[in-house]
Amino acid sequence: MKTILFDTNFIVSALKNKINLDLELDRVMKEKYQKKIIDKTLDELKKLNTEHSKLSIKILEKQKVKKIKSETNNVDDEIVKNSNKETIVATLDGGLKKRLKEKGIKIITIRQKKHFSLTNWIERFIKGLETKSICKMFYELKIKDHIRVPPSRFGDSVEQSVLNALTDKFEGYVSEEIGFAVGVIGVEKIGEGVILHGDGAAHYETTFSLLTFKPELQEVVLGKISDITDFGAFIDIGAIDGMIHIGQTMDDYVSFSNNILQGKESKRMLKVNDHCRARIIAVSYKDPANPKIGLTMRQNRMGNLKWVEEDIKKENKKWKKYVRLVNYL
Repeated sequence: MKTILFDTNFIVSALKNKINLDLELDRVMKEKYQKKIIDKTLDELKKLNTEHSKLSIKILEKQKVKKIKSETNNVDDEIVKNSNKETIVATLDGGLKKRLKEKGIKIITIRQKKHFSLTNWIERFIKGLETKSICKMFYELKIKDHIRVPPSRFGDSVEQSVLNALTDKFEGYVSEEIGFAVGVIGVEKIGEGVILHGDGAAHYETTFSLLTFKPELQEVVLGKISDITDFGAFIDIGAIDGMIHIGQTMDDYVSFSNNILQGKESKRMLKVNDHCRARIIAVSYKDPANPKIGLTMRQNRMGNLKWVEEDIKKENKKWKKYVRLVNYL
């Protein structure tokens, strides 16, 4: 059984963005799991003393989440020490993520301030960057910016403080210019820290690499159906969920029943967790807090990958018949 270990910022951020912890964990986890928390994480929640931190404590106590007794006062060290291959850590902390990745620990993060996401796919794309085999719509941007590090982080190293500040700044960041910020790949250069008059924080001129996803019209994407409704389906394409209107799910009259979309003539069914291929037909950044991507699966070789495989087999049979006919003539 897998263990999900919670970090302070993850729980608070989830509740702040009105995300149902249990529903989202059930969605991303495909096996049984148990929830645990470091006792010092609870202490941090109590020190925050905010509306969301108080609610976090109530939920953890109500669900009787098992507490792990710590040996030191450093929460990050305790999380790393208590993590193994059977552990998945739920965190938004950039420095902690880096340490966990080096140890090979899986991570759950929050995407677009709406959904939880296992970071396996991000790792695959970063590896793709290194081998130059990355998808066209993913870009590695080199950015120079002044990063503000608050006094509360002065106890950490400059590198970790800046990385955490970058993660906070670009977590869920969306703009028409760069698309969707997926994650900070690395920090290349940190300049001298400057404290501005009237601001106790340190400001560092920093050069860093950012992985972004910028969807483009007519591009083809692969994804997994994350939700089915009476008006269509939502498909998880990595950095964001795209929307497929019910009339674009297949080249057929489609009806909705029991969380399934079914074609009238083809009898084909679309369900949650089906792996599909779709084409992007609309991208909107009008509301940066809720960007929209529209897709279609009505075109040839689009839709559930099982349908595509069936269509290819039918086409091959027709081709063989045609070849035999030509040879006969």
